[in-house]
Amino acid sequence: MNDNFDENENIDEEEQYDEYAELDRLAEQAEQIGDAELRDEFVRLKKREKKTALFFGIGMIVMFVLVIVMIVLTVVRIRYAKSLQDRLDSMTAPEETEKDFEDVLKKLDNINNFISTYFLFDGDISKTADALYHTLLESLGDPYSVYYSPEEYQKMSNTSDAVYVGIGVTVTKDTETGYVRVYSLADDSSAAGAGIKENDLITATDGVSVVDRELSDVIADMKGEEGTEVTLTVYRPDEDRTFDVSVKRKRINYTTAAGTMLEGDIGYIVITRFGEDTPNQFKEAVEKLKADGAKGIIIDVRENPGGQLSSVSEIMDYLLPKGIMVYTEDKYGNRHDYESKAGCVEMPMAVLINENTASAAEIFAGALQDYGWATIIGTTSYGKGIVQTIHTLGDGSAVKVTVSKYFTPNGRSIHGVGIEPDIKLEYKEDETVDDWKADNQALKAYEILMEEIK
Repeated sequence: MNDNFDENENIDEEEQYDEYAELDRLAEQAEQIGDAELRDEFVRLKKREKKTALFFGIGMIVMFVLVIVMIVLTVVRIRYAKSLQDRLDSMTAPEETEKDFEDVLKKLDNINNFISTYFLFDGDISKTADALYHTLLESLGDPYSVYYSPEEYQKMSNTSDAVYVGIGVTVTKDTETGYVRVYSLADDSSAAGAGIKENDLITATDGVSVVDRELSDVIADMKGEEGTEVTLTVYRPDEDRTFDVSVKRKRINYTTAAGTMLEGDIGYIVITRFGEDTPNQFKEAVEKLKADGAKGIIIDVRENPGGQLSSVSEIMDYLLPKGIMVYTEDKYGNRHDYESKAGCVEMPMAVLINENTASAAEIFAGALQDYGWATIIGTTSYGKGIVQTIHTLGDGSAVKVTVSKYFTPNGRSIHGVGIEPDIKLEYKEDETVDDWKADNQALKAYEILMEEIK
């Protein structure tokens, strides 16, 4: 093969040489017969041929260089893409799972083709797709990982914690029934006006059961545009009856942290949830109590379902000395620490928790317990120690997926375990007492702080 190639090269060169020689010979003949114009034409023709050959040669060289550059760039790109793919593969499902997912897509395509061909009635592809997305997230077996349609996501995110449009109730998840229990009602709330009472159990919103749904989703159902209504299905335990009631949504100024002074210079602060405005409200309450002479503080996070990690972190940073307040770990073992700065509040504290103290509220109690900064009183907390993140999908929809796990400063995992109180005390109300002392857990916290400040 190489010999033939060399021979062809020689033939081309000789043919080119003969062509130039022929032009020279014709030019000489023209000069001999005295035709200078014809001679000059042959000379110009020879120059053009040489110039064309030169340009052709340069073009071939340039093309060769470009081809080499493209090959090099392609190799570099392929290698870089391969390195990225290797990194991605190390963080994603194995090849078997990818193949299984391809099989799922093929099967879905097969089913869809059959439906399109033979299904008697007209289908709604948007409803089919929406059902698939919801089912995909539900199939994970994690009640905190959910899909939001554009309408659901808008309803969930269209209000803030400080001022929002809703029905004016603080609710918590009832662990025994799975229903949502009304813990308290805001002053002049539309829920109270509609006849809702504390300890009522909401079993459905607009006909959709609340069982197996995340509390934040149920709360989102109760929020909405001002003047619109939501229909609640309510079970009242003390009357053993279930009824439907329509409640009009209205604008509500919502306080998530509020304090009061008890006798004996003991402050009492209730945090209903950790929202956007909670840190400011909490700090204002503490500073006012300190200014009024408080020597100890009871912090009540019973029935607190949690809230924003940034919110509880800011409050812990305000209370705790310098150090780790909480940390998270993802599925790859990547750890993120949340640390407090040097400033702190130094006075005896007690924290009240119960079985409905969850998520961020458990982080709060766990951190103060690990630092020995407060005495934890009540019953074992809920045990939700996992973190969700929301990923928007570009069309107004979103998915919320569990991505990491919480740990207290001492490395305790909260999830499925909860926070064990330092003093375990079941709640019992003394019906013979009219004020806060009717609450035996709050009374116990008060007695402990009074002993500490003596």
